[in-house]
Amino acid sequence: MEDLERTLRVNSLAVPAIAFSTGILLNLSVNCGVVAGFLFIVAAVCIYLTIIHNSKDAVTAYRFRMTHYVWVFVCFAGAGIIISDLHAPDDPEFKESGTPLFMTGIIRDISETTTGDSFVLDVKKITDSVDIEREYRNLTLSIKVSNSDCGADIGDIVIISGIPLRIQDNPNSFISGYGRYMASRGIYYRCNITSDNIKVAGHEETLSGLSRRICHRIEQVIEETSLSKHTQNFLITVLLGDRSYLDSSLREVFSNAGVAHLLALSGMHMGIIGGIILFLLYPFNFAGRYKLRILIAALLLWGYSFITGMAPSTVRACVMISFAAIAMTLERKRFVFNSLFGASMIILMMSPYSLLDIGFQLSFICVASLASFARHISFLDQRRHPYLHKFYGLLTATVVATFGSWVISAYYFNTFPLAFLPANIIAIPFLPIYISIALLYILMSILGFDIEFLRYALDHGLSVLQRFLSWISTGNTMEINVGYNAVVLWFLGLLLLGLFLNVKRWKPLLYCSLSALTVCCLVINADAGIIRNGSFILADTYHEISAVVKRGVKEENIKFERGVISHLLINDVSIISIDCPIDFLDKKYSRDCDYLIIAGGYKGNIKELSRYFNYKRIVIHPTVRKSRELKYLSDAQCDGISCHSLRLHKSLRHLK
Repeated sequence: MEDLERTLRVNSLAVPAIAFSTGILLNLSVNCGVVAGFLFIVAAVCIYLTIIHNSKDAVTAYRFRMTHYVWVFVCFAGAGIIISDLHAPDDPEFKESGTPLFMTGIIRDISETTTGDSFVLDVKKITDSVDIEREYRNLTLSIKVSNSDCGADIGDIVIISGIPLRIQDNPNSFISGYGRYMASRGIYYRCNITSDNIKVAGHEETLSGLSRRICHRIEQVIEETSLSKHTQNFLITVLLGDRSYLDSSLREVFSNAGVAHLLALSGMHMGIIGGIILFLLYPFNFAGRYKLRILIAALLLWGYSFITGMAPSTVRACVMISFAAIAMTLERKRFVFNSLFGASMIILMMSPYSLLDIGFQLSFICVASLASFARHISFLDQRRHPYLHKFYGLLTATVVATFGSWVISAYYFNTFPLAFLPANIIAIPFLPIYISIALLYILMSILGFDIEFLRYALDHGLSVLQRFLSWISTGNTMEINVGYNAVVLWFLGLLLLGLFLNVKRWKPLLYCSLSALTVCCLVINADAGIIRNGSFILADTYHEISAVVKRGVKEENIKFERGVISHLLINDVSIISIDCPIDFLDKKYSRDCDYLIIAGGYKGNIKELSRYFNYKRIVIHPTVRKSRELKYLSDAQCDGISCHSLRLHKSLRHLK
């Protein structure tokens, strides 16, 4: 008990942060509401008054010292419930009438792509076709402007005409989780419009708008350099956190190699930028102003975080760096966990739904794992082996961070990169060198000097890294299905192991920890729930006849030729597509098939098909006119033929 008391006293923000997070999760799970939050606070006050009333002397007060954490926990849990409820996103049910709605709101964020602009709209009110107006407090929509510029900017008040559609996973893909990801951001609906459906009605100056304009200006500076487009997009991603520029193939290579964290702004990026800033401010040390140097560096990092959009991971890093800077300035001892808990509370107070964000979760878990376990596996003396110590530190940091966070990554992405260790050993030291060279090159380009050597190093350095990651990740990505129970068991085991190593060397803690970690690994079945290779989807796309085939962790899109009869064989499953009249049947086409796809080019009937083909199931493509499709369905039902309409029944999945 004394060890736990000492730990809680040193990390005074641990109980409030855990309680605040518990309150948020409780409200998200059962929707307690503001009233329940106030009841929690009232209960906390009652517990506190009871403790004070019973603590009539010093001895009794000392005995009740640990019970104070009870009312603190209940109080902050109530605060978490209240804050979460106030920030809870609206989730209205829009009627599927097909009539456009008029939505008035403020643009929060914009992404420019080759297929048109996308932006996030904070909706204030919606007017329907009969002029019924409804106001909303926290309704956010994802808007896609097809093949054009939206003509608006962040902070603009716009009126949009469109039909909101609930965000769901892509039915033409085996990859799932997009709907859950958007819901974690508080976005439940999307809307596809054209530039004619948007009207700018005013402008409201916001900090996010100012941040985005500065970011856009820096992106333009990078795009004006002589670097290859591939390198420019990579620099915009790693320096500014705008992944809309990133090529999908590069993103896939980094993900398969287990170094996708290098593409998302995190504490590591803040450390790199902070190191560069401290290097540039080194002359302050000659004047004896090393404390001022640290404070200036912390302020500049806050400015960098503001420009890049204040992502939870960068805010967490800035808060921890600020705490460390203040402690160094005041010459006080620094406590990593206290800084981590304080950073998490600040983030969750501003945005409670960040608790569901994978970036926030991974950032918190990785730092907590490093603080809990890294020093316990460090055996080298830094003074005797300084360079070997740095290499070993990189190795242990990679292993520990992966050890702590792999289960959450597998839970969201259902994959585990087996080559993560060698990939990180190469990629992590590469990034600070690459960013330093990039910043030097960009600065010299602004001054009018295009240094060819630096440009060559940036272009070819990225190309070499991509080839290395592609080579090392080929065939080294394992699919794995991790359930919620496994996640809970793993983090329970980590918590108990952390308590054993850092609080009390009590063996039952170690035994319980190892038991929880072992059970977690046993309940994970690498094959359970995993869609096997060779499974495919007959997509419900209108402009093409296609099948999406699963090849390991990738998907292959195979298109049927239009206007002809085409045949496809997928792992002994035969598919024939008919998109033309059947005047005669060439001998090269097989008569037997599992699926027979009827497209718009075929004008015959079901019985005519039976004379030419032996099929198990007919699939009607959306290019078939609706009237003809209904006739096909009716005839198939009368004749007892299995028939699937891609328009009515959506995509067809064939699982092995």
